[in-house]
Amino acid sequence: MSICIVAGGTGGHIYPALTVAQFLDKKGLSIKWAGSNNRMESKLLSHYKIDFKGFDIYRHKENKLWIIRNILTMIKIYRYYRKNNINKIFTTGGYISFYFLAVARIMKIPFYIFEPNVIPGRVTKWFAKHAKKVFVGFKETKRYLDVDHIETTGIPVRKKIKYTSKRSRENILVFGGSQGARAINNAIKELINNGFLLNCNFNLFWITGKRDFNRLIKEFGKNEKVKLFDYVNSMDDIYKKTKLAITRAGAMTVAELIESKIPSILIPYPHAKDNHQMYNAKILEDSGCSIVLEEDENFIENLEKSIKFMLKEGNIEKFKKNIENMSFNSPEKRIYKEIA
Repeated sequence: MSICIVAGGTGGHIYPALTVAQFLDKKGLSIKWAGSNNRMESKLLSHYKIDFKGFDIYRHKENKLWIIRNILTMIKIYRYYRKNNINKIFTTGGYISFYFLAVARIMKIPFYIFEPNVIPGRVTKWFAKHAKKVFVGFKETKRYLDVDHIETTGIPVRKKIKYTSKRSRENILVFGGSQGARAINNAIKELINNGFLLNCNFNLFWITGKRDFNRLIKEFGKNEKVKLFDYVNSMDDIYKKTKLAITRAGAMTVAELIESKIPSILIPYPHAKDNHQMYNAKILEDSGCSIVLEEDENFIENLEKSIKFMLKEGNIEKFKKNIENMSFNSPEKRIYKEIA
């Protein structure tokens, strides 16, 4: 059996698919991966033993002839499916998956969709009724999809990202997701410059994103309490040393915080489609695992207050105890049983 994984764009789409792909591969299934030539997956997957094929897929802002070019790409996808005898397709949604699923429908290739966000994306909504099965990370997602063939599995998380009590957790992690976050970076910069974060009894792991890294490394690179990274490919070692995380609320980030048992202050990306990061964040906040902040005129002030609250004696432990009730139970195994 030859299965094609279709995922790309951001870590939230790629990493759950990668966990599933590696599990299917261990079970002896033939795995191919199709994605975009000019996005994150083309570089990231070069570090893994996965048969990756990239295609030129454009958004309307990227190319004036984007419709024509994407139609030509669909012809190439058709040929790719035929050449590789693709029997089934597994996708985590996102913009690029539209073209692969459209071709799959034409060719009558069965496909499976995994939706990591609480609010399903447009591609998931459009294709859910045609899917063989829809898997969702959170049970709350079911109310937004009018289909019966749906199963709550939790979000597949890499094995390395699991809770361990063997490491000392004396660091605050600042992480804007796989793309970075300028508003969060600017707020942290302000809280360092006013002395607040430097007076905390914690070091700072600050993943800035590539766009802001050079600017911030010049200002804080020599500070012993601040460790800056532009991007971290494998977060497991960082999580093992983290006591509190200040992050966006992408589905993959939320899942990894749950599996790593890390209390958090979540700042949902305000321009995300359908405000889906806010819905992801509310799952943790309502379960007593996180504080959720909005990027408003009081953002920096509220962030400082929230950090102070979280670091008060006993609060981190209370939040951490609540997270222990939220762990996922091997979603990749449940997905495998349906696909194989």
